[in-house]
Formats: sequence, C-alpha cells, structure tokens
Amino acid sequence: MHKMTRRLILRVLMLSLLVAVIITTGAFVFLQFEDWTVVEAVYFATVTLTTVGYGDITPTTEASRIVTIIYSLMTVPLFFLMIGLVGEVIFARYLDKSLPKRRKVTRRKRKKSKK
Repeated sequence: MHKMTRRLILRVLMLSLLVAVIITTGAFVFLQFEDWTVVEAVYFATVTLTTVGYGDITPTTEASRIVTIIYSLMTVPLFFLMIGLVGEVIFARYLDKSLPKRRKVTRRKRKKSKK
C-alpha cells in the first residue's frame, strides 16, 4: 500500500473516532437539557450531525435549541471533512491499483542511456 494512502486511512480513522466522541458528547449534553432516553439523544445527535434532520425529535427548550445551533455549526463541517477524506482514500487506492508502478532509475542507468 502506498505511503500516502496509509496516511489518509489513518486520518480517516482519527476523524471517525472524533465523530464518535462528538456524537457521544452531544448525546450527553442533550440528555441534560431534554427529557429524552439515551437512544433518542444519540439518534438526535447523529441526525443533526449528518444534516438529515427528520424532525421527529426536536429540541423543546431555548437552551437546547441554542446548544443545537452551536453543535451543528461545530460538527457538520467535521463530518463533511471526514466524508471528503474517505473519498480521497478511495481515489488514492484506485490510483495505486490502476497506474503502473514506476521503476526507480539510478544515475548510472541515466548516464548510459544518454550515450
């Protein structure tokens, strides 16, 4: 596997971990402001993060609405950054497989080929 591809995969894994922490933290915060179950809070945090917004669960207090605004503004860009990195990894792996391997040419071979 190409060195750049490994680096991209590591970045995707790190961002995935960050997204999981953000969803967990968001769910915990929403549990404090709303009378929701843990599943509902995780569901709302995930739906908000992914910008799906079904509307079946909505914040009812002003405080939770403000938290939702801040949560959305902070987390949505991170989620799309992760999606972009996944696309980069897929593209890099495609290039690794489709392009022919370059052979390293040493200086001696270059000098001989010039003569």
